[in-house]
Amino acid sequence: MGSGFVRVTLIPSIALAALSIVLTTSACADSIPLFTATRGSGTLSLNWGEGRMLWSVTGPSLSLTFAGDINVPQCNTACIGGDSFSPDTQIANFGDFFGSGTVGGTYYPALLFLTGALNITGGHFIIAGVNPAFQGPVIYSGALWACKTIDGVDCESPILFGLSFARGGTFTAGFFGPSPFGYNLESGKYTIVPEPSTLSLLASGLAAMGGLARRRRMA
Repeated sequence: MGSGFVRVTLIPSIALAALSIVLTTSACADSIPLFTATRGSGTLSLNWGEGRMLWSVTGPSLSLTFAGDINVPQCNTACIGGDSFSPDTQIANFGDFFGSGTVGGTYYPALLFLTGALNITGGHFIIAGVNPAFQGPVIYSGALWACKTIDGVDCESPILFGLSFARGGTFTAGFFGPSPFGYNLESGKYTIVPEPSTLSLLASGLAAMGGLARRRRMA
């Protein structure tokens, strides 16, 4: 009796833990829904030390495009041989992100990500050779919070939802140089890819839910 009870209660617990990674959940304080982007990419554009990111992301009940200023990864202009490059940066610390898309079945033509921040951390790459390239893993953390907007500057509604990224992903970068001015970061692209552990947890949860459904049908 006791062991059977443990088995029955653990199955939905595992399933709920897995689904909470990719499905809408509630933000702790105000019960604002939080959505997770599990696929997508962000392309970095540079203008002598200033950076802008255009994102296109998808996930469960989620399809968004948005853009805004970011903190440019270190050593993006006039680097010299032997300098260390890192993709570390933060989204939305220089300004707001403006976008549009479908979230939770509702299409929003104008969204403003006014609060929060998404931190990106990764490894380091020593710049050397001719037109060097960097590719390495990154980790995402944090969340952005969105409201409806008309002018792209101010919120025209309360906070509607939060946006986070699956933790895993990659960053690729290409450099021009060396030149008389050193190396310059010519291109950069972030991708979002769930970590294997996240996918395994989700698969386990879905399998457990399937088993539970079969038991209920048999009963």
